Amino acid sequence: MSRAARAVHSKSDEGRRVSSSVTLMVRLKCFVGEEDNYWVAGCPSLDVYSQGDSAEEARASIEEAVKLWFESCLERNTLARAMQELGFRPVQPGRLPEGSEVVAIAEESPTEILGDPFEVAIEIPAYQAAMFSEPGQRLDT
Repeated sequence: MSRAARAVHSKSDEGRRVSSSVTLMVRLKCFVGEEDNYWVAGCPSLDVYSQGDSAEEARASIEEAVKLWFESCLERNTLARAMQELGFRPVQPGRLPEGSEVVAIAEESPTEILGDPFEVAIEIPAYQAAMFSEPGQRLDT
């Protein structure tokens, strides 16, 4: 048994459950604008769009749509492929790419057409490690 496995096991023996999890934190630039008596919100980076009866409803709707997009990708184990298809690329662990705070918008999609910019920030539980009470025994959570 490895030293790390023994450390996890020894904590479990003390009557405590040991668990690790990974949370996906995402910040994306979205836009909201009025169109024909209703409000449209979009996240061009993910090609996800929604609407509402007010700007606030449209913003809440696009935030939910973005969250569901990520949750769906995680459930289907397709997040890496989906991000790659949208033009995202992996970065080195522990390093943010230069200009990561800024989302580039294609020249043919100027901000005036997309509407007022705002940021959607979500946190989604992505993975949870199996929990053990005894060596070789997995607990379902």
